[in-house]
Amino acid sequence: MVESEPSRSSISVKAASLRASSTVYSIIEGDALVDVLESINYHIKIVPTADGGSICKNRSIYNTKGDAQITEEKIKEGKEKATGMFKAVEAYLQANPDAYN
Repeated sequence: MVESEPSRSSISVKAASLRASSTVYSIIEGDALVDVLESINYHIKIVPTADGGSICKNRSIYNTKGDAQITEEKIKEGKEKATGMFKAVEAYLQANPDAYN
């Protein structure tokens, strides 16, 4: 299990495919949504590179409540938090390769 900073956010996993190296999940409630977001959808795909490494492609879709607007600053903050979570998961998996084999 991977733990991160305590949060009141709930994550709903909509789909996951390890074979395709991609996943889609949504945050549907909690402080990550501030007061203007209904949900955030994350689309993550890991693509292998020729040198044996990989590239992580991440697409985030912010669904606002009504006509609410979200600032670029808030999007940047969210991206930084998502990057931190990704790095924590990456570090855990590198330290515990049996967790995914």
